[in-house]
Amino acid sequence: MSIPASERRPVCNRSRLTWARRRLDIGWFDLGFGLLCGFRTTTATPEDVESLWDRNGEAVCCLSVRTGWDLLLQGLNLPPGSEVLMSAINIPDMAQIVRRHGLIPVPMDLAGADLMPQPEELRRKLTPRSRVLLVAKLFGTRPDPEELYALAARHRLLVVEDCAQAFDGIPPSLPESSDAAMYSFGIIKRATALGGALISVRDEALRERMRAIQSRYPLQSSRRYRWRLFQACCWKFLGYRWPYSLLIAALKAAGRDCDAWLKRSGRGFGGPDLIAQLRHRPSRLLTALLARRLARYDRLRSLVQQNLGRTLVRLLGDQPEAAGCSVPKNNFDLFAVQIRNPEDLVSVLRQAGFDASRRGSLTALEPPAEFPDTSPRSARQLLDELVFLPLYPAMPEAEIRRLAEVIASANDLTPTRPG
Repeated sequence: MSIPASERRPVCNRSRLTWARRRLDIGWFDLGFGLLCGFRTTTATPEDVESLWDRNGEAVCCLSVRTGWDLLLQGLNLPPGSEVLMSAINIPDMAQIVRRHGLIPVPMDLAGADLMPQPEELRRKLTPRSRVLLVAKLFGTRPDPEELYALAARHRLLVVEDCAQAFDGIPPSLPESSDAAMYSFGIIKRATALGGALISVRDEALRERMRAIQSRYPLQSSRRYRWRLFQACCWKFLGYRWPYSLLIAALKAAGRDCDAWLKRSGRGFGGPDLIAQLRHRPSRLLTALLARRLARYDRLRSLVQQNLGRTLVRLLGDQPEAAGCSVPKNNFDLFAVQIRNPEDLVSVLRQAGFDASRRGSLTALEPPAEFPDTSPRSARQLLDELVFLPLYPAMPEAEIRRLAEVIASANDLTPTRPG
């Protein structure tokens, strides 16, 4: 039930402080542990992390989800021109990696409340050269599209789940309906270790090929990882309201584009040669911190996040609609609302002390030249209308209510697109 107009209170930002768009999900003791690891012998290896994740030996620990995706495609060694069907809302690097292997990324448009490709879309995009289906579970949702996966199995597609935004504790096993699942622990992810990924792979031969390929990679620079730890300390401090407000004010005074600066600072990989950056083994410092984060995963913090998400959904009602809110399994890792004029809402929220944002690193994949009629129109429209809201356990319920009131007030003037 949304907030009745008669119950809405003034939504001004009396404190003049700003809630950061996101806070790093890592504690000071974890950061301290990572920094101290550089001065002593560490004992956690990638094999230790894999055993912690899955005692059946189905997991491969690597530098990032992008690294794991590249390893998986190398291990598959598909014929050039093979097609990889991909959730249309994705990060550009995932499609770029596909192209680097001589394969064709085919965007799968999204429909329905679960933000997933639908079986009808898969039937429309299937060709004799289709080999892989990559499905991204977005914004913390964890849907189980049985019909989609069953159709993929009938056409002998390898089903890969991108769960980079859906981690909520070590999963008990790889779902029977999928062939691989990828989990990220990058800097803005749940239970971050400032890098690292676990790729669960059902096929033993494929898994061993991936491990053999990765064993030839150079080791990630410990110096580079220490620098990332230092950056994370800075970002964690800047995530508090006073420092973040001063940072935003300083960027504006300097005439800098705050959005562009913040997005650039949070990037894990940059520069022209993406593949060369990906093809490294995780350092011992990274695997030591990743093992600690997995072993000490804070389930209570996750429950607090979920409760805040459900509270905000209840307060908003269905105007504007929260993306993916109807999926039963949702950890609300990201909270986004769909509205016709998102820039107006972002401006109103920022004036009220909530640093809302647009898109982030996500994009609607462009159709390949071979399939110009596969443009993902629904995915593009969805991204164009999304506003990502700050939502994390440090925010008290009173501020969640104020956030809902700001959105409700703005929505009175800016209605969502019907249907």
